Amino acid sequence: MKKQYIYIFALCACISNTVDGNAQSAKDSTLNRELLLEKEYNPIVRDANKINKLPAVEAPKANKTKIVYSDYSTFASSKNQINNLQAGSIMSDYEFSKKFGYITLGGGNLLNLTGNLGIKMLNNDNNVLGIEVSHNSTNGNVDYTDNIKSLSRTDDTKLKINDNLVNLFYKGYFNSFNLSTNLSYQYNRFNYYGWRESFLEIAPPALMEDPAMQTNQRINFDIAANTSVNSPIKYEGNLGFSMFKMDEPGINELTVNLGGGFSTRLNSENWRFGFKAGMKGVLYSGDYYNIDSFENIGKVELLPSFIYDNEDYVKAELGVKADYAFGVGPHIGIAPDVNFDWQFVDNFFLYSTIKGGIDVKTINNITNFCRYYNQYGNLNKNPYTLADWTLGFRSNAVNGFWFDIYGGLSHTLNEFSFQSMIESQYDSSKGIIAGKNYLSSFSEDVTKYKIGTLLKYDYGSTLGLSLKLQKNGWSTESKEALSYAPGFEAVFNAVLRPIKQLVFNVNYNMFAQRKARIGIHRSESSNSSDPSIEIVDEFKYSIVDLDNVNDLSIKASWLFNNTFSIYASMNNLAISKYDIWYGMPNQGFNFLVGGTIQF
Repeated sequence: MKKQYIYIFALCACISNTVDGNAQSAKDSTLNRELLLEKEYNPIVRDANKINKLPAVEAPKANKTKIVYSDYSTFASSKNQINNLQAGSIMSDYEFSKKFGYITLGGGNLLNLTGNLGIKMLNNDNNVLGIEVSHNSTNGNVDYTDNIKSLSRTDDTKLKINDNLVNLFYKGYFNSFNLSTNLSYQYNRFNYYGWRESFLEIAPPALMEDPAMQTNQRINFDIAANTSVNSPIKYEGNLGFSMFKMDEPGINELTVNLGGGFSTRLNSENWRFGFKAGMKGVLYSGDYYNIDSFENIGKVELLPSFIYDNEDYVKAELGVKADYAFGVGPHIGIAPDVNFDWQFVDNFFLYSTIKGGIDVKTINNITNFCRYYNQYGNLNKNPYTLADWTLGFRSNAVNGFWFDIYGGLSHTLNEFSFQSMIESQYDSSKGIIAGKNYLSSFSEDVTKYKIGTLLKYDYGSTLGLSLKLQKNGWSTESKEALSYAPGFEAVFNAVLRPIKQLVFNVNYNMFAQRKARIGIHRSESSNSSDPSIEIVDEFKYSIVDLDNVNDLSIKASWLFNNTFSIYASMNNLAISKYDIWYGMPNQGFNFLVGGTIQF
């Protein structure tokens, strides 16, 4: 999920450069990342619950479209595995911000359940105060893919997920500055449902009994402020912290972020000078017996830049980012920070970005992106991107249609990558089998490229189409494929409104040429003195091919009035079987029905 960094310190200095590069990223992903088809917990997006009113059909207009950068994902992002899409995503123009609150409920097969509540206790031109509550869960059987069935005596396993979020938020709009703050609590409970290798030659397949459960909890707080007037000097600042607790193996992580900056107008009306500063600290504690293997880490970053804005024609920011990290290296990093947007002819744009720097990974961010991540010690090194360059050309000269053609190249030292770990233990004296399928991480130097196109067409409020095609490639230090990265990805979305009350959504995702790096650890312990019992402790790595992802879903929403709507979605209509992570299959065909009340 992409994390927003909000700013405080009305007098602190401005453009807070988020020190927190998310695993959720390049951009918080982006671990941007992984192939996440599962619904990694999605906090409610305010003003995204646009529900009960459709605008009249109108002729398409050629509006100037904001430049959209298509982020290369080490891991392609897709929609969730549970597929509990909310009725609030039906793409109407009636916003939650215009209502006091909403309730949406839904349920389907495989015990897929979703529920959301949003209430604004205060909502006027100057102040917005509200609370959001969200629940998503599943508790149904899923079938292993054919590749895993050939290794196991069990054809299915039970997938359990129970996600809950409570968020209190405030936004204030004052004469000279804006203020915003959020306080949230997140509870995630789930099982490690993936296939785990067992000693089939010495024990019955009891391994497939209820896998180990995990509980992750988060408390997040942030507060931010920025000047709201076009003054010669502008300020921004932010302060935030998050407390993360992983029950197994008993790790507590506290992350503190502080940032601020300013920009001032130079002699020319179009030029400004900006300076950003940020600081991040990560502290570990807990009852994990090897907690000393976690070293406290942090980073300080500085970003001076020159900003040019010639209204509708040229916008550019030329900066250099300097990082100093402690606890885990590399400790010093210098990288460009450049943004360029040029409208050389009406409705024709050339754009480019060059980014880089040291990225401090936290367990909080990584597990919020991939819940099955379970690291038992610090990452050895921080990822350090020397440069990540994207160049693109786009246009919306034709009414209702725009296209984007882009390419990119990046080089990262110690690139963060996921690897699947298959643990299996056997106690010969007790006849007990235990094990777990989870994800850990490894690092290596990676050079990546991307070439792609993004097409979009809208006909008023009646029809909306979009198509993304992207080819990815890489060269790694180990000469192996980048684990879980798709070599090709295609995403198609369509919205059709044949009449005012009825909305259809069609979504198709395809990710191909995926490979996974897996490690299998087989161990056996025994209290027996029988010399004929051989003690086993072996560990091996391998690279395996994963099935292509083909995910098709259709959703229909019926809007009775401005208050009440219902929806039904059918997911995985292609009846496609694939591993999200190695040995962790997706759900088969599933459906979800529900309704929304907005008041």
